[in-house]
Amino acid sequence: MSPASRPAPPVSRVRNLVAGAASSLAITVATLAVLEGGVSLSLFLRDYLSADAPVPAVRAHTVHDTLLGWVNQPGYANADEYGPGVGLSITRSGFRAGARVPSDSAAPASRVVCSGDSFTFGSGVADDRHWCTLLEGLLPGIRTSNLGEASYGFDQSALRYRRDGAPLAAGVHVFALTDGALDRAPGSSLDGWSKPYLELDGEGVTTRNVPVGPQRGDAVRKATAARALDGLRIMQEFRRVRGVDREWAAARAADARLPLVERVIGDMASADRERGGTFVLAYLPSFRTARRDGADERRTRLAAFAKARGIPFVDLTQRFHAMRADSLDLSFIGSDAPGRSDGAAGQLSRLGHAVVAREIAGVLARPGRERVPTR
Repeated sequence: MSPASRPAPPVSRVRNLVAGAASSLAITVATLAVLEGGVSLSLFLRDYLSADAPVPAVRAHTVHDTLLGWVNQPGYANADEYGPGVGLSITRSGFRAGARVPSDSAAPASRVVCSGDSFTFGSGVADDRHWCTLLEGLLPGIRTSNLGEASYGFDQSALRYRRDGAPLAAGVHVFALTDGALDRAPGSSLDGWSKPYLELDGEGVTTRNVPVGPQRGDAVRKATAARALDGLRIMQEFRRVRGVDREWAAARAADARLPLVERVIGDMASADRERGGTFVLAYLPSFRTARRDGADERRTRLAAFAKARGIPFVDLTQRFHAMRADSLDLSFIGSDAPGRSDGAAGQLSRLGHAVVAREIAGVLARPGRERVPTR
């Protein structure tokens, strides 16, 4: 009998074959889901059970501060803080050390003060590799002071500059903003760590939750346990819903406070001008922000505000976005970077800091910035 004359298989047989294939596929998917869920659950249990670690282990290089919540520990030094040979040193003034031994005798006009969070502080890179100290090699004759601090909100950076930076009477003050710093500003706690926060009060700005009380270990441990819970796959899927997504909620709360941000920035710029200095506003994107095309509402608004107030504004987003994909990847510390320390993933790498330094130096060296010595 020729193939063309063979009778078609019964419909029931075809259905059985399809049902069998579907069942096999379903079993395979279910097995993979159970395995993946088991791994996720085991990681959750590991992180949850380790949440009782002593508080000092969280930020070993900081001490409690009644105004800021925490601040760099003066004189702290660890040659392998971020991995073998990648050290962290804090000066006696509590600033991040740089490429040169700091000189308190430097003329104010030749001093550049850098304010910001971990992207300014240089978490994950050595003392001579953060963008603030790299400015010294690009603009000979200046000396820099890095007031950055890991995990600071915008409000803490502003308060620290007013207390510790303004008295230096620097020729230039570079205030670096990140999305993280804006999102961390609202509220009196960050992952269990007590902090101050700012509020608009009529025509002025009021500091709330000061003096900041001693950091409580139980609050930090509860926050650590909550983050471990968020690591579960089921919670990650649940968090995709905008109404319960913490990151989305934090971003919306920060956006609602942009009038406060503008007021504080305007006040800092005015105070620096009165002292004869120059205030520069910089925006440093995260890896996720740098990959997006176009301008978001925050940066557009900040750029318009800075232009209206005559404040130099350095937006690094487009500079990073214009990079090739491999260069962009190398500008941030990856989660699988060799020798990477905990907490360094997502931070600017040595290359990223070099890019930021070149862009900011280019603005400072423009005509009209005569207070910054150039070649």
